[in-house]
Amino acid sequence: MNFKTTLMLLVLLVIAGSVYWLFPADPAGRSAPPATADESSRLTPVFEPMPEEKDIRQVTFATAGRPEIVFERGPAPSGRPGQPDEWRIVSPVQAPAETWVVSGMVNSFARLQSHIRYGTNGSSAVSDADAGFDRPRATLRFTLADGKTLTLEIGRQREIPSGTYVRAGGAAVAHLIERDFSTELKRELKDFRAKTLTRFSANDARRLNIEVDGKRFALSKTDDGEWLLTEPIRARADARKVSELLTKLAAARAEEFIAEDALEAGASGMDAPSLRVTLETRSPVPPAQPATQPAEGPEPEPSYVTTVLSLDVGGFADLKQTNRYVRVATQPGLARVPTTALDALRVKLNDLVDPKITGLSRDRISRIELAGAVPSAAIERRDGAWHGAGDLAELDTEAVATLITAIEELRSVSIVDDPAAIGDAGFNPPRATVTVTSDAALAPLIIQVGATTASGVNAYLRIDGQPLTYVVDAREANKLAAGTLALRSRVIVDARPEQLTRIERRRGDTVHVLARHNAAWELVEPAGAALDSNAAQELANDLARLRAKRAVARGAGEGLGLDAPDAVISFTVLPAPTAAAAAAPSAAGTTIAAAPTDATDIPEGGPADGGGATDAGMGDLPGPGEASAPEAGAPDGANPAVAPAASAPVEYTLHVASRAGAWYAKLADGAYAYELDESVGRVLTGELLRRELFAIGTDSIRGVRVRSPAGVLEFAREGEEWKFAADPFVKLSQERVNVFVMEIARMRADTLIAWRGGTAPSDAPLRLTLLLDGAREVHLDVTADNSAGGTRIGFLPADGRLFTIRDADVENLERPLTYYLQQDGPPARREGVPPPPTFPMPPR
Repeated sequence: MNFKTTLMLLVLLVIAGSVYWLFPADPAGRSAPPATADESSRLTPVFEPMPEEKDIRQVTFATAGRPEIVFERGPAPSGRPGQPDEWRIVSPVQAPAETWVVSGMVNSFARLQSHIRYGTNGSSAVSDADAGFDRPRATLRFTLADGKTLTLEIGRQREIPSGTYVRAGGAAVAHLIERDFSTELKRELKDFRAKTLTRFSANDARRLNIEVDGKRFALSKTDDGEWLLTEPIRARADARKVSELLTKLAAARAEEFIAEDALEAGASGMDAPSLRVTLETRSPVPPAQPATQPAEGPEPEPSYVTTVLSLDVGGFADLKQTNRYVRVATQPGLARVPTTALDALRVKLNDLVDPKITGLSRDRISRIELAGAVPSAAIERRDGAWHGAGDLAELDTEAVATLITAIEELRSVSIVDDPAAIGDAGFNPPRATVTVTSDAALAPLIIQVGATTASGVNAYLRIDGQPLTYVVDAREANKLAAGTLALRSRVIVDARPEQLTRIERRRGDTVHVLARHNAAWELVEPAGAALDSNAAQELANDLARLRAKRAVARGAGEGLGLDAPDAVISFTVLPAPTAAAAAAPSAAGTTIAAAPTDATDIPEGGPADGGGATDAGMGDLPGPGEASAPEAGAPDGANPAVAPAASAPVEYTLHVASRAGAWYAKLADGAYAYELDESVGRVLTGELLRRELFAIGTDSIRGVRVRSPAGVLEFAREGEEWKFAADPFVKLSQERVNVFVMEIARMRADTLIAWRGGTAPSDAPLRLTLLLDGAREVHLDVTADNSAGGTRIGFLPADGRLFTIRDADVENLERPLTYYLQQDGPPARREGVPPPPTFPMPPR
């Protein structure tokens, strides 16, 4: 085939196509009829005037071969003003409709417009058969609010020009709509039916009953909006969990709906539902609009409508158990619903009970009574201040606030509704009982604290009159069970450090006596010893402003070691001027401000010396001219914290002991024993004498010799360089040797046993010798390792000073020569020996 032949064939093909386009055959009747079309650029509506969806109250949708579906439009189930109306299916079943689907269909068909129109009468008109109106594909009837009915017939679909014939019922004009309605016309009942099982507003929910696995849970909402659990027990419900439950119920959707008679008998499992949910709602009814202006007068009482929604959950609807059968009481047939959505409704008691146990507000608590293993006591709030008596005549603000916070915020981590599951649980008798009176409660709330759980992490707790046992954090339970003394003021002594004039401390056979002279502390005994002025001032500070962690016992404090104390401290306090004494509270009792509700309520300043609280009746700590010390021998139970005026200095005697890692203290004539912070205990018993072993500088050290069971290690200084005495050709790391010499110059005793005249230890295998300027030598002897105590005994033969020294300091003396050798890389370090410090060398 040559080029000319090909070209001629293409021309003939184009001519044939043109003829087909201009004069098409229409054996199926879908081509343009011999009618004259009225074409216009202006769109013409099928219905004049076009109806709005809000004016349409009912729609009937009928398609060939299927039963007609009738929809009605009305208020949403909640009935709340402002909510849009919704569509419902009223025939052939009564069920909610997917409003957005029906609205889309209504707006699509009721507001049709076209550019092309044909007459339906006359010889040139389109016939009913040609347009498909003799047997319409679908017919829709729209009933308006005024009772008028509009009918729409949907005829045949045309291909050239494309479109669909439609006409209003009884009209003489057919419209060619440039759309294909096949998708809309294929919709069946199941496509319009709402898949949501329940339709309600969570705000309207009033009662919710759930029956699952043979148990019934009933919830009810009060007029105040609080949810209560009424079955199987009466308790406050967790509002957040109830809200989540209502959300999950409202979100449950069906995969599809089926007729119940389509299943074999018993296949649905509805004869014994595994889950039943019943919800009662109370919705406001919108007031009717009056035809005329209403007369003046009171507003009409609002009216409400109550609706009960119920669904039963049966058996699995498939072999994979991914769906279950559900029957909704107000709807026909059964729904297939995902199992996961239904399992979210299977609740337990733990899911419903409010974890906030007391429900009390700290601002409304007016009285707290404490009972248990310690004497009972009570505190009351009057005129915005907390008051106590007896053991609680002096209250600790911080402790009261801690207790109130623990009561208000007490939360459960779990609950036990079967007492047999936990046995006695420590409630026979309870570890502690706390009775709380609130202005907002009809009766006091009685809290009982039981034993801790097996792990010790949690504890059991009960509310008197409730059948539940709560499991709570053991730390929170301990705050409730701390006892009466936990609320007592933690002030043991309250004075200014400058009011102290004399301190005598006995530790075993060691006695230290300090006296203040010209605003500075001097050592009276042992004579000739050097006083550590910083340690002396810290001791005076802590004695003057002595605060405890808490009061722990009344009386002698048996078992705390105070009968054989680590230290006995006697100190003299000068009286403050009498003018301030008049402002001091009496010994009969004190008051404190009501427990602060947050950090902003705590007075500025607070206690001095890290005590941690501003205590009852204290205010700012008294200084000279503000408050006097207590009378000699006055017990701390008679308010020693602010001392009454006195004409003579007051003597205190304090016993301090350490037992099982805790520190305790008690005034000799005091009524209470207290637990101290560890830092305070160590200051009260710490070394007061200067602990430096060598009063020398590194420049005066010409040589160092260490003799130990491992041998002798000796370094000698030649000019600015250190040499290994036994072999001067060894290359040493000058930096490491210099650091070693500095460590020696700065060695300190841990505790002094004897300042002078001590007895040399019988076994001291390690001796350090310092070679000083002027051919002088200083020796230090150290005993063998005492790993149990972490210290060894040291002895300076020159003056008979005997002391303890830390193992870590001694281990610096035991390093081998290899540690000090010069190497390309860092030398290997002996296991257990710390690296040398990195502080810079002082200038020479």
